[in-house]
Amino acid sequence: MPRPPATQTQIDAVRSKIRQAAIELYREQGLSHLTARAIAVRAGVAVGTIYKHFGSLSELARTLWQGPVDRFEASLPSIIDEHQEPEQRLRVLLKAYVDFAERNAELYRGAFLYVRPPNSEQPEREPLTSSAFAKHLIETLQQGQSAGVFQPGDPNLQAQLLWAGLHGAIALPTNLDRLQWQPTELRREMVDTLLRLVASD
Repeated sequence: MPRPPATQTQIDAVRSKIRQAAIELYREQGLSHLTARAIAVRAGVAVGTIYKHFGSLSELARTLWQGPVDRFEASLPSIIDEHQEPEQRLRVLLKAYVDFAERNAELYRGAFLYVRPPNSEQPEREPLTSSAFAKHLIETLQQGQSAGVFQPGDPNLQAQLLWAGLHGAIALPTNLDRLQWQPTELRREMVDTLLRLVASD
C-alpha cells in the first residue's frame, strides 16, 4: 500500500529540522563547513531531502539570514520618514546600513560576504529594487535630483555606486584582516565621501 502524502505540518517540520541543523553547523563551524552531507547527518535526513525542500544549498543558506535582513529593510521607512531633506535622508540610510553591519557582524558576513562556490547554481536574477535598501536609495536620489541638490544621472547606477562603496568599506577590513585597518573610521568617513560624491556642485 503506497505511503500517504506528507501533510503540510510534516513538510514544515522537516524543513525546520534541516534549517536548524544548518544554523547549528554555521554557528559552530562557519560557512565553509556548511555542506549538504554535514547538514543531512545533523538533521537525520537524506541529502536528497535537503534539495527536495530547498532546491539548492545556496537557497538553504539564504534562509539562515533572510529574516534579520528583511526586518532591517522593513525598519527603513520609519528611519527615513523622520527626515524630509534628501541629503539627510540619504545620510541616515547609509548610516543605518553601517549600523546594521556593525551590530550584526556575523550575520552580515553570511548575508553580504557570502561567495557562491563556482560549481553551485546561479540564482534567478531579481531587479535591484527588489531590495528595499536599494529602492529607498534610488527614490532618495530621485528626490534630491528633482530638488537640485544631487548630481543628475541615472539614479539606479548611482545607488549601485553608493551601495558598492559602502559595502567595500565594511568588507575590506573583514576580508583583508591581516592589514591594519581603522574599520570604524573608514565606514564613517565613507558615508561622508559618498554624500559628497552625489552632492550637486
